Amino acid sequence: MGKRTLERKTLLVSSRVPPRVGGTPHQLRMLFDDVDPACYAVYTNPHAVDARFHDRKLSGTYYFFPQEQGGIRWLWKTIRDGLRVMKKEKIEVIYAPTDGGTSFLVGFLLSRISRVPLVLHFLDIYRGNNFSFFYSLWASVLEWLVIKQASKVIICNDAIDAEYRRRYGNLSKFVLIQNSDSRERFDAIRTPYRPSAPYSIIFTGNIYWAQEESIVSMCEAVKLATIPITFTVYTPLPPERLKKRFESDRIRFRTGTPEKMPETQASADILFVPLSWPKESPIVTETALPGKLPEYLLAGRPILVQAPPNCYLVRYARKDGFAAVVTTTDPATLAKEIERIVTDIPYAEELVKNAFSTFTKHHDATINAKLVANVIASA
Repeated sequence: MGKRTLERKTLLVSSRVPPRVGGTPHQLRMLFDDVDPACYAVYTNPHAVDARFHDRKLSGTYYFFPQEQGGIRWLWKTIRDGLRVMKKEKIEVIYAPTDGGTSFLVGFLLSRISRVPLVLHFLDIYRGNNFSFFYSLWASVLEWLVIKQASKVIICNDAIDAEYRRRYGNLSKFVLIQNSDSRERFDAIRTPYRPSAPYSIIFTGNIYWAQEESIVSMCEAVKLATIPITFTVYTPLPPERLKKRFESDRIRFRTGTPEKMPETQASADILFVPLSWPKESPIVTETALPGKLPEYLLAGRPILVQAPPNCYLVRYARKDGFAAVVTTTDPATLAKEIERIVTDIPYAEELVKNAFSTFTKHHDATINAKLVANVIASA
């Protein structure tokens, strides 16, 4: 089968692109991996292709921001070079996903100067995120500017969609497209659910402030469990502070590469989705839907969510029935739910069935990549 095409030549502007590891790079791979490289180019930070990242680049041509980082001089050079890239590649649409703000600002300025349409893609909430005081002030200004400039604004879940419509009105430019993954990555390795002792709980992904408290709760729960359980955390860079505190024969911290994650996830007895009770930036937790969720939905293993009771992830999991849910930090409650999942097989199998159904309805990259392409075409 040939590569998909985009109707309009697109410049993907982001400092977080493959081969970098993380939620944004993974989503970009799901949306652009099978696109004809003649249809788009990538404008990114030179550090995004660091050799430490064990993944491959997208097939489109890569161009890089200037080496020095920050400041008006750097921004001027970045815009100047970006305009040259746009002219060389005959760019017709700029596509800028969330990456902490760099792509928003660069994409906004390139669009403003060149009058080329801008498509924003919020993969997380922006204003209200856990930034420093002065950066938060800047984010409140920049978010409105880029939304006003954008022709289309893609939003990744219902909660963020509702929040942005509350902030800015029911704008026709807002388009809801959920985070995605490819079922082909799991179809050949998915097996029937047959848990056996010692039961394995697995978390894969980066650990930020929004996950750490729940990771600690899981470590404590594993120590309390009355049945044999192991908890393994796979991250690109192991969190040394947590490793020193909890590493044992039951709790392990390991590195993992993207190409190995489907096999690792499909080998678990439980897949863990942590979301903490933050003292700052509660809007992030209230609206977050972890980028790894589509992978978990495909893995054929029961999912266990630990998150605050008022957050969107909890509502979504309960509505669609794709995960067991714990809404307390109490390790004993968490340990009890773990034991229920691995001993009540019909319950676990129902979670797995509902997870696959949820993926099919909302998170299939084959469908969602076409939706994004349609948004780019209509910008």
